Amino acid sequence: MPVPIFTCLRKPVTSIFGSMITALFAISGLIEPHAVATSIVILSDSKEIWVAADSKAIPGPTACKIFKIGSMYWAMSGLTSNTVTKYDVGKIVKQSYGSGRTVGEMLRAFEKNAETPLQKTMILDHQYSKSFNMVRYHPLEIAFWRFEGGKPVIASVYYTTVVIHNKVSLIREAEDITDCTIVDCTRRTDATMLGARGGMVNYLQSHKDWATSGNLGKMAYLLVQLAIKEAPNTVGYPINVLSIQPDGSHKWDAPNECCHGEPNDPKW
Repeated sequence: MPVPIFTCLRKPVTSIFGSMITALFAISGLIEPHAVATSIVILSDSKEIWVAADSKAIPGPTACKIFKIGSMYWAMSGLTSNTVTKYDVGKIVKQSYGSGRTVGEMLRAFEKNAETPLQKTMILDHQYSKSFNMVRYHPLEIAFWRFEGGKPVIASVYYTTVVIHNKVSLIREAEDITDCTIVDCTRRTDATMLGARGGMVNYLQSHKDWATSGNLGKMAYLLVQLAIKEAPNTVGYPINVLSIQPDGSHKWDAPNECCHGEPNDPKW
């Protein structure tokens, strides 16, 4: 089975108003913590975007899981690459990016370029990997985001697979685009979650005032903490938090050996 390999360089849901949680957790079977080795949360209102991610890597020590290409940021959970099927998320992101494309157009281009090699990868895994059932329900989740015209836009997609009569089919299970250039976001806060998120979802559903309870950066950090408690074998510290401002600039909160400076290309 293709396995994510990350390294840190240690030297150099839904109403128009109020809070909204994207529907990437609609099926309870998709949040099995033991099978997801990443947890990422993206919180946004009309003025800022906050992103928090864990750093645990399997195999490997720790990793930065927040990336940037051009003026666009992205993060993913799931299978990263397979040399046999020529599936490589980082390369597909580069292939899909265009400086004139919106976040929504980026998502569409990525889907077009990624689905065939991902389908081939899942078929190959089904034939040769004993660990197929560990990834079959969540082979890939990915999100792209940035400010466009001074307003946040976040797009995400979630894939799963079904097996019928020994035939593997890739399914685009959930897709979500939050575009504040179209919808008035001045009275809403949005949450997008990738990877292990059962604890996150439970918290947001039981704390209806989460969107107004304080700093979104602290809330993003807390949510990833809950994911670490939920899945300590696959999700772990340090938690990296990034804020993006309407002018496109970004800042790491408490930068560390994993995430600092400009978000880099993935090292897998």
